[in-house]
Amino acid sequence: YASQWFLTLYTAKFPLFMVFHILDLFLSEGMVVLFSMALSLLKASQRDLLALDFEGVLKYFRVNLPKKHRNEHNFKELLQIWMSLHSKISEKKLKKLEKKYQLVKEAQALREEPSIRFEREFKRLSQLIRRLEQENDDLASEYIEAKISLSKQLEELRDDYEIVKAELLRYKTDYQNNLNEVSDTNKKLKIELDQIKQLWRIDNQKFEDQIQQANQLSLEQTQKHQSEMQRNTRIIQEYKQICNSLSGKVEKWQNFKKKSKAKKLSACQNDLDNSWQVNSSATNLVSNGSNSSSSSADYSEMEESETRFDLADSSLVSADNGQLTDQELKIKNLELELARVKLELVDAQCKNQEFDHRLKTMVGSNPESRHGSITTKSLGSTTDNLEMMTASTTSINSLPGNGTNNSWLSKTLTQFKEATSQVVQKAQKSKLNG
Repeated sequence: YASQWFLTLYTAKFPLFMVFHILDLFLSEGMVVLFSMALSLLKASQRDLLALDFEGVLKYFRVNLPKKHRNEHNFKELLQIWMSLHSKISEKKLKKLEKKYQLVKEAQALREEPSIRFEREFKRLSQLIRRLEQENDDLASEYIEAKISLSKQLEELRDDYEIVKAELLRYKTDYQNNLNEVSDTNKKLKIELDQIKQLWRIDNQKFEDQIQQANQLSLEQTQKHQSEMQRNTRIIQEYKQICNSLSGKVEKWQNFKKKSKAKKLSACQNDLDNSWQVNSSATNLVSNGSNSSSSSADYSEMEESETRFDLADSSLVSADNGQLTDQELKIKNLELELARVKLELVDAQCKNQEFDHRLKTMVGSNPESRHGSITTKSLGSTTDNLEMMTASTTSINSLPGNGTNNSWLSKTLTQFKEATSQVVQKAQKSKLNG
């Protein structure tokens, strides 16, 4: 009944708080606590145990005793009993009792008859022999089974070893082949890398040379463009000065023409007034004669003034030409011719725009006869302007001493000619489509 207590340290049946206390006592006092706690349980339940039979005692140890000590009050009483017994029971006292028990057992064995003792010893030894034989048979069968299983495992391991050996050999050959291939590939790649590096060096050198050449070329072109721009700027400034001077002269000429026209108109008005007075007196005739003579004098005076203006203009040009060198005179004449040609070109463009406007208007109204006549006239005027520009260009290019200084002039006139020819072609196409 107490074996379960000792083997489980009272943890199988009793509550946890009781088990915790017993374990604390066991760790602090040692093995004596287990024996003294068992005696305390027996002493606390002494009355109940004495009143029961054998089966009731076993049931009491199994059921009633754990239930009884679930209450902490009962457990405290048990601890008090244990303390009283523990003070009386010590480890030395238990050892003395153990020795006494051994002496008593030996004395009883000596007092027994030898035959009974030998029979009991014989039974014990025979039981031991049977047990050992059974163990031997079990061990032999286990040995045989183990030997058979080991032989099977050995065969399997040998087969596995052969398979692994074959696979290892195959892997080794594959690895060697791959290693050879990799080494060959590495050599080829090194050779190709050296070739690529060499080609790259050559290409890089060529590219650097090309860059240097391009830089030199761009530098030369930049300098050339800068010089051309400076020359063009200088020519444009001179051309602007010429245009300004020409525009001033044109304004003077227009003012002079207006004044001369006003004088002519006033003279004509006077003549008309005098012609209505034919039947007047002789004195009036004399005065009219003097007036007509004065008007004729005015006419002659205006013509002389116009001639003087033209001569003054030409004399200014001739005076300037006398002061300039031959080369500068040629350039001056070319610039004057260019200004005249540009003015004619502007006039031609204005006429072409007017022609386009009238052509669109006539196409909208669709009178065929008028359209044909206007188109013919406009084309004739445009063709005349084109021929005049061509003749001017030819005359300018035929002048001696032009050289490279007047190449831009011929280019400009060529562009004007191309633009005018395109306008004429468009007009002819529109005429044919109409």
